[in-house]
Order: sequence, then structure tokens, then C-alpha cells
Amino acid sequence: MDDRNSFDEFYAIVDSSRVFLDFYAPWCGPCNTMSPRFKELAQEADHVLFIKVNFDEFKGLCVSLGVRSLPTFISFDKGQEIARISKGAIPKKELKKLSRIL
Repeated sequence: MDDRNSFDEFYAIVDSSRVFLDFYAPWCGPCNTMSPRFKELAQEADHVLFIKVNFDEFKGLCVSLGVRSLPTFISFDKGQEIARISKGAIPKKELKKLSRIL
């Protein structure tokens, strides 16, 4: 998403939807722990769009959103950031609570 079209596409989705983002990297241990939990929640929720963002591939986007540690989870409702958490591996129950804010 480092080119302008990708940024525009990303923000078009975020501005028009309820979105739960998972910022991760393949080399990040806590990210790998959280991945199955995130996928399970994505299957359970039908009113929220779940998106995984690879930090290494989309650094420009991560910088623009202020993502400084991994994993970071951010909830957006029609372009407004609702919640953010960046504290390593967390229980599925806590992740579910964050996604339910939407």
C-alpha cells in the first residue's frame, strides 16, 4: 500500500465500513500466537470486516496510522478510530471484546 492507489483504496474501505485491523509481521512471535484467534473472530462476526496488514509489506500505511509495535489491533467505524491495543498476545476474550466495540 505504498503507492497512492493502494492508500486510497484502503481509506475508502475504512471510511465506509466497520473494520478491525491486525497489524502483524511473520517474524513476530506474539503475532503468530494471535493469528488463529483473529481468524476465529473473523469467522464469527458478519458485520465487521477483518483485515490483516503485514507490517513489512505496508510500512507506509503503518507509519501513517502510528503503528509502532506488533501486534497492534485497531477498530474503525466509518473512518473513526474506536479502539486500539498494542500489548503482545492477549486472550481471545479480550480481542473479542475489542472487536465487539464495533
